Amino acid sequence: MIKDANVSNNPGPYNVFFGTGGAIVCDNSTSLIERCIIKGNKALVMTKDTLGGVGAGLSFASSDVTLNDTLIEGNEALYVSAIDVGPDSNVTINRCTIAENKALGVQHHGTYAKGDVAGIGIAIGSEVIMDDVSISNNQAADEYAAITNGEH
Repeated sequence: MIKDANVSNNPGPYNVFFGTGGAIVCDNSTSLIERCIIKGNKALVMTKDTLGGVGAGLSFASSDVTLNDTLIEGNEALYVSAIDVGPDSNVTINRCTIAENKALGVQHHGTYAKGDVAGIGIAIGSEVIMDDVSISNNQAADEYAAITNGEH
């Protein structure tokens, strides 16, 4: 359980090889995140051999997560910036604001990392239920600014 926390301006990522997570990563867990500020976190990995960056704000894999009354703003990643809902996850989002997040995309050592999703990326086999959620002013360099479900 994470309540009333300010998780901001972390250079991330939690997993350096894949560039997963800048602020909070839930992996194979049941979590409640409530009344938090998740702002200005980064998931950017650019080495000679690796390009990675998903879930700068929040990253979930094989998890059941409830997210209430939380601001997710100004996070930056190469691929999926605000919330990355990975495989086998069930996420409920209530009364949250997801704003001004950026999926940057980048050309690096001859490889292009496509800036897919600035808001919420939902993997196949996962479920997201939302109630009273504001999603605004998110920017994806290449594809989806708000939400994508499936392969991203």
